[in-house]
Amino acid sequence: MRLIEIQRHFQATILDSRAATEARLRIHHNHFWSRMHGFVTSWHPLLAGFLGDDEIREVVYRYIAAHPPRTCVARQVSAELASFLASTEPWCDQPMIGALAAYDFARIGTTLSAEEATLSRADLDTASPSALASVVLRLKKRTALAVEHYRFHATPPWQWTRTMPREPNPTYLLFHATRRIMTTEIDRRSYLALARLAEGGTLHALFGALQQLAFEDAEIEQFIGRCLDAELLVAGGPA
Repeated sequence: MRLIEIQRHFQATILDSRAATEARLRIHHNHFWSRMHGFVTSWHPLLAGFLGDDEIREVVYRYIAAHPPRTCVARQVSAELASFLASTEPWCDQPMIGALAAYDFARIGTTLSAEEATLSRADLDTASPSALASVVLRLKKRTALAVEHYRFHATPPWQWTRTMPREPNPTYLLFHATRRIMTTEIDRRSYLALARLAEGGTLHALFGALQQLAFEDAEIEQFIGRCLDAELLVAGGPA
């Protein structure tokens, strides 16, 4: 039997609830599920608080059983939870729960990403023309964009209910982690512009992309300036 087959067989055994009753497997079973619970709740703290200990434990068990992990990276292990909840009973009958999981995952990811040195207006003002031509600008990792139909950001968590109304029109959000997570409502055009900045590009490429979004040259300069002032941009290196 190949190593990968042994590993998969062992994982399947640990996923089986009967492993908890076998003394030789109990420690591995308990460690595995404790770790999976920690992975999921670290990326979904708002969801865990909303559901409570018993229900989030059931969510983790059913989710991991349906999506056995192939990595030890918490982000990747937790990444499909929102879609799982949106398509699995009983949670799919309460759409706000899947939406909350997606909102939570995007939001908390800004605090669990690496810090990066951001650019200022002075950095660009003092850069040589050749440097400006080659530098790639992008949004820093401690930012995220989201499109929401629930007003989680504008409603205190203690007022959330499973029957929260789904708004017919989307709300566009920017999450930005500094000492705390800042959540800002933005318009659709700004959302699309920031999504382009998230991909990164030279100033020339970014100007072209923003012009396609109907930004005038003066608006582009103002937009990039606001991003610099908010410490959202980093230099991604040469194109």
